[in-house]
Amino acid sequence: MKKTFKIIFKSLLFLPFFFALIHQSDSVSVVNTFILPYSINWLIGVVLPSLVLSIILYVLVNTRLRDWAISIMNGGPYLSILIFMLFVWLFVTVEVGLRSFYAKHTPSPFHVGMNYLGYRGSVISLFKSENEIYVAAIGGSTTYGNGVDWWDAWPAYTEDRLNAQYNILNHKRFHIANLGLEAAGLDCGIRRFEHFDRMYDFDVLVIHAGYNGLGDWCQLWLPINTRLRDVSLLFYMVLDFVEQQEWYTRNSFWNLNITKDDEDWIQRDTNSEFINVYLEFVSEVLSRGIKVVSILQPGLSGTSSGDELKHHQNIDELKLTLAVRANDLGLRLVEEFNHLDDFVIIDLTDVPDKYKFDSVHLNANGNKYISEFIASSISNVISK
Repeated sequence: MKKTFKIIFKSLLFLPFFFALIHQSDSVSVVNTFILPYSINWLIGVVLPSLVLSIILYVLVNTRLRDWAISIMNGGPYLSILIFMLFVWLFVTVEVGLRSFYAKHTPSPFHVGMNYLGYRGSVISLFKSENEIYVAAIGGSTTYGNGVDWWDAWPAYTEDRLNAQYNILNHKRFHIANLGLEAAGLDCGIRRFEHFDRMYDFDVLVIHAGYNGLGDWCQLWLPINTRLRDVSLLFYMVLDFVEQQEWYTRNSFWNLNITKDDEDWIQRDTNSEFINVYLEFVSEVLSRGIKVVSILQPGLSGTSSGDELKHHQNIDELKLTLAVRANDLGLRLVEEFNHLDDFVIIDLTDVPDKYKFDSVHLNANGNKYISEFIASSISNVISK
């Protein structure tokens, strides 16, 4: 009986590894190289760490090691390490179990959707075949997809549209790396693009930047204001439950809104320095043979006109509208690059307010809405 209990106990130590193995994701590609139904993200972020944790605990409870450690360390330090590892094991078991049974879309190791390479979404293979097109999307929280899951951000929707609508015509497979980062300025987007371009040799760059102007900080991994709930699905579910309780909402005063002062700050920050950096970057990227899709971001109020730019029918009317709107960036982009086949500009200032969940960020339907125009522009610039 005692022997049977030991076998069951030691088997339970491998429970997180077991949960990791039974995970079936609906949103990540299969790793055919290993003939396993997991993404590289899941293998490296969850399967291997779960196995390592289980092995460590198995070794710690091994009779010979336990007796040796107790005799050397008088039991105290060993028991402290063992208790700590058991708490880690319990948390990982619940976390991985939730991801495997509850959230099939979640790329690991982060619930927020940042993969282990440092961008949002599933990992793109470093080995690009001839029929694959790699696209980079840079920007701030509006590209990152603040307030929505990674598969509801516009880069993910755009990739789905391209592969569903245009793959049949040109036999190409598109992969979009969401390099957006919350609160990141254009200079951060440039640094992130240059960093990941060394890995992926991108074919197309989509720039969706402007609200944050230029900033002094940048990082290549998690967003600077990442919260614990963004990293752990367990904490996310607990906090989500708490936030729905009446006592919490009654005492909560947080409300995301852009004030008039914020609008004035954004307007002041979109100055000549920002425009010059933007233009120099576009020029340099185009000189490397990379195609560029430049997006004029949705307006804060959603009242600006901009429909005529979406299909690029009349350049003169386009310039006139931009001049009336005092959009210096749009005017300069049109004047300097619109004659090039490798450049496309999209005006999305006229996105209806129903697609926004605050003054700046789009909801899931809003991201899906703009992805139609972005996918069409990428397809057009690729076919030229």
